[in-house]
Amino acid sequence: MYCPFPSLLNPHTQVAQRETAAWAARMRLVPQDDAGGLLATERYTELVGRLYPRADRETLQLLSDWTTWLFLHDDVCDKTPMGAEPAMLRDEFAHFGAILAREVGPRVDRPLDSALVDLRERFRALAPETDWFLRMSVSVHQYFEACVWEAANRKANRVPSRISFEPMRRYAGGMWIYYDFLELANRETLPLGARCDATIVRLQELTGNVACWTNDLFSFEKESACGDVHSLVLLLLYEGRLKAAEALEEVMRRCEAEVHEFVSLELRLDPELGTDCVRRFLEGLKTIMRGNLDWSQRSGRYSCSLSDETTNKIDSYFASLRPARGEAARVLRTA
Repeated sequence: MYCPFPSLLNPHTQVAQRETAAWAARMRLVPQDDAGGLLATERYTELVGRLYPRADRETLQLLSDWTTWLFLHDDVCDKTPMGAEPAMLRDEFAHFGAILAREVGPRVDRPLDSALVDLRERFRALAPETDWFLRMSVSVHQYFEACVWEAANRKANRVPSRISFEPMRRYAGGMWIYYDFLELANRETLPLGARCDATIVRLQELTGNVACWTNDLFSFEKESACGDVHSLVLLLLYEGRLKAAEALEEVMRRCEAEVHEFVSLELRLDPELGTDCVRRFLEGLKTIMRGNLDWSQRSGRYSCSLSDETTNKIDSYFASLRPARGEAARVLRTA
């Protein structure tokens, strides 16, 4: 896939991975005897090490711990009814939001709550400015809301339209949180004029599309198996007359088109916004696109190798879905 940005890795990644495994075990997020094995396989720390190659050790450690917390909660949703019950998920996220706002404490025997308290205090301590933590909290709330939207779609057996899917995919992918983390890693905040500039906003949207759609490529087999249609590959299969291999190729083509638009649009940025702070932020967007691609190829979380038998089954499922559009999600889950 065309992605002409340098492949980088933070020099503190290996140390941070060991420390995250110890932190996750200490917080009771994973069994103590398996913390290193599980987290080493899924490479959460390597992900943030590639997204933020220039972050100092303390910041990288915090982002590694946060990302581990986020993925582990996502796994809880996948393995329990919560992921398909929007009311349960909304209550869960409401409590997490109250923890971030220091309105409530952790619930008894809820390791995710206690870990979030720890993360909250570390974020507040490292925030480059007071308002940064507030903006980051808003991004987290938007991620929570998008996850509830996905759960509501699953419960209603509803396949989202392409118009609603694209922006919500970026929110559900947590992209705006990880843009806030660029400011944290750089220990500086973008000026308001830059944050509101239409070109910079569009560059963030393009980055989010590339990162999320890359994830959709690599998680295709996993998402197909669990019947989750919140993936551009699966949405194209559902809406069109494509075979699985054709849908994968189409998503790759769209990723490349977004990268080309990013490169072209960056050249047309208002010269008044060409400060070192903005330049570092835009370089960070590039490392997010490239780093996510590199990590996706190496992580044990996803598999992108599909047998002919698997693709034939997927093609058959979607061929049967097209005449009865409203039944898509239900048929996928039962298949």
